[in-house]
Amino acid sequence: MTVKTLVSIALLCALAAQVAQARPTLSVYPTGLNGGGNREWLVTIAPDPTTFTNPDDNPDRGLGGALAAELAFSIDDPTDLLGVVIADPVDWDFSLLGNNPFTGGVTDGIYFSPLNDNAFAAYGSAFLTSADPSHFLRMTTAGSGPTTVRYGMAATGLGPGNGAIIAEASTQFEDYTGVVSVPEPMSIVLMIAGILALTGSRRPGLRHKS
Repeated sequence: MTVKTLVSIALLCALAAQVAQARPTLSVYPTGLNGGGNREWLVTIAPDPTTFTNPDDNPDRGLGGALAAELAFSIDDPTDLLGVVIADPVDWDFSLLGNNPFTGGVTDGIYFSPLNDNAFAAYGSAFLTSADPSHFLRMTTAGSGPTTVRYGMAATGLGPGNGAIIAEASTQFEDYTGVVSVPEPMSIVLMIAGILALTGSRRPGLRHKS
């Protein structure tokens, strides 16, 4: 086997590994409090640009692609989930039929249960030409106190494909899962440690009898 052949095989393997790792990126994070004192959350999905193509039917669009998402969310007690809406109706312009893990049935678009503090959304995107994060959902939770949001498999307690699917370029990805808490658990630990240290520094010293 020649050196040229070995180099070609190595390049092909590297390309195959890159394609295998190509996947959309999901982010869930708080954006602050609204005018009513309730916390807002943003869910974004960034497409992987390595799968962008120039479609034959619309070559003037340039490089790009579309996404599809089925995602589940739940809020830990005692915080209530107040609402879920599409954050960018231009990017996410049509509802899909998705398998709702909370009802065991099919949901068209958005399902929201204020009683159980959970939600499910199934939507498809327009043709995206940028790999920048696209604003998928905006959620509102009650109050400004400690809040925990679970998404994907973490929201359902089930395995892959149950409330955690993002598809791009005819490929389906099913292992999205996570938990986001405000304030972050480590922040609480640091805050308590700071309070204890401050309390200790203010403790009066012992007085010695003369």
